[in-house]
Amino acid sequence: RFGAKVVQGTQTGVPQSYLYVFGAGLLFVVLILLI
Repeated sequence: RFGAKVVQGTQTGVPQSYLYVFGAGLLFVVLILLI
């Protein structure tokens, strides 16, 4: 119960822009590895 609350708090605490940057960086690395 406590762990779920912590996870939910971290998900809502992460800025949307940071999430987009992380996703873009991950896709960029995958493209480099494929090429």
